[in-house]
Amino acid sequence: MTTTTQRNNDSQSSFLSVVRESQAAILDVIRVWNDIGEQLTRSLRLPVAAADVAGAIDRAFDVAEQTLAVQRQLARTLVGVATRQVDIAVDTAVEAADTAAETVEGTVVERAREVENELQDSRERVEQPQASQGGAPKAESPRQDRRPDGRTYEERSVEELRERAAELQIEGRSAMSKDELIAALRDHRKSRSANSEAPNSQPPTQGREPDRRTYEERSVEDLRERARELEIEGRSSMSKEELIAALRKQAK
Repeated sequence: MTTTTQRNNDSQSSFLSVVRESQAAILDVIRVWNDIGEQLTRSLRLPVAAADVAGAIDRAFDVAEQTLAVQRQLARTLVGVATRQVDIAVDTAVEAADTAAETVEGTVVERAREVENELQDSRERVEQPQASQGGAPKAESPRQDRRPDGRTYEERSVEELRERAAELQIEGRSAMSKDELIAALRDHRKSRSANSEAPNSQPPTQGREPDRRTYEERSVEDLRERARELEIEGRSSMSKEELIAALRKQAK
């Protein structure tokens, strides 16, 4: 907008300069006519009326008046054009500012809605686990069903259950369903626990070489055997980590 105003000021200054120069030229013409008339009057000794100096002056001023009228009309036209250009520039600038403001406002509103939706989703994700924990009672799974990774039989896959059944040499495991595998594994656990709890009438073998492996390197069965030798209660339901902790506590 500043550039447009400077351009209009430059146009007006140029126009005024042209007007001043034309006015000076008209005055010079009038002076020349006056000088010519005076010289003719002195040299030719003619009557003043014959030279018609007054008519020449009138015609010169008529020409000057017409020129000024044209210049006045031209000046008004230029001023009108400049005013319209200024108005158009102002309107354009206002429209551009309004458009930019509307764009920024729309962007801010849209971003605020996105943030609000994200917060709502976060609250829903936080509330759903709390509702499921508070509404449904948590079923306690038997400790004897847990492996060192902490999962129950129900949380394992059929392949993992069959692999465990293979370790325990349970017959018919390949044809069992998941529920049958779980039942067979629990039955095997119960029978083994009953056998381990039965009183051992045979005295411990004397002179057996001590196991030099760490507790972590031994299997669950080896740890339970060691716990049975130390008469640690509840060993049949302990996991590997619990057996290690109980054995180390007993050693202290």
